[in-house]
Amino acid sequence: GGARSRALMDGVPLSDGFGGWVPWNMVPTDIVDRVEVLLGASSSQYGSNAMGGAVNVITRSPKERAADINLSYGSRNTKIVNAYASDAFLNKFGLSVDYNYYTTDGYQWLQPEKRGPVDQNATARNWTLHVKAASLESGEGGPLWFVRGIVFHDERNHGLADWYDSRDVLQGAAGFHRPLEAGGEVRGHAFFGTHLLDSTNAAVGGGAARTSQARYVRNYLPSRDGGASLQWSRPFEAPASSMTIGVDLRHTAARNDEEDYSTTGVYERSLSSGGQQTTVGFFGQWAVTPIPDLIVAPSARVDYWQNHDAFQIDAAGRAPIPAK
Repeated sequence: GGARSRALMDGVPLSDGFGGWVPWNMVPTDIVDRVEVLLGASSSQYGSNAMGGAVNVITRSPKERAADINLSYGSRNTKIVNAYASDAFLNKFGLSVDYNYYTTDGYQWLQPEKRGPVDQNATARNWTLHVKAASLESGEGGPLWFVRGIVFHDERNHGLADWYDSRDVLQGAAGFHRPLEAGGEVRGHAFFGTHLLDSTNAAVGGGAARTSQARYVRNYLPSRDGGASLQWSRPFEAPASSMTIGVDLRHTAARNDEEDYSTTGVYERSLSSGGQQTTVGFFGQWAVTPIPDLIVAPSARVDYWQNHDAFQIDAAGRAPIPAK
């Protein structure tokens, strides 16, 4: 279910378009206003990634002059620092800045009797910078517009000197909603981001004694991801119902540069592959309440997707991969 659930922040995809990873550490709790959870299959409105449901994290909107700082310390030398500040300008919009830092010495993954000389603590460190501007004028669905930027860095060790990874994310997003007559509204979002995952894995030698370790593969995965959505909705009195129609699109370009090593950690070969994917979806839903406590919501969605400009590079050279 987790791999088929849609994760959003302010209506914008939180996962990267290549691997589908959701960096939850990129969402400090201090910036969360509320969380909307939709259980069960929701693929018509949210796409095929929402077959298991959808989670939308709504971040707090800057409305007035405010500042707060939270410090915490816990076991395993775990430290968290979060600083938030906001202000209103020209009686038109608010601007907020949030910085979050997290670090921990972590713990040993293995039980004491199974550890060897190569085993060490699994540590983690990350920091996030959020900058958000939003309209002071708002409606039932929040501010009439917002613009948001995020810079995120995460690094972690998985218990061995050569088993670690780091992730860097830079994302910009914007959204708006406009109330219409008769209770309807138009809502739209756009986003663009770059993601970089640098991952190294290691193998342990020496049998149960775990006396040696060596790098066996490194993956360097840069990707770019962008998209937009537009949605119209309106309620009706007779019969008691509401209608929603919309369109969304997403484009992802990614590459995987892989280095392979021998069992003793000696470099052997490199392999590079990559490509792009473009997806466009159209959806509609009609939710009607024929009797109290019963909602019937037929819906439909059509997706067009294409994998293109794919390639693979190895010792034999560069070879194109057919589009799908």
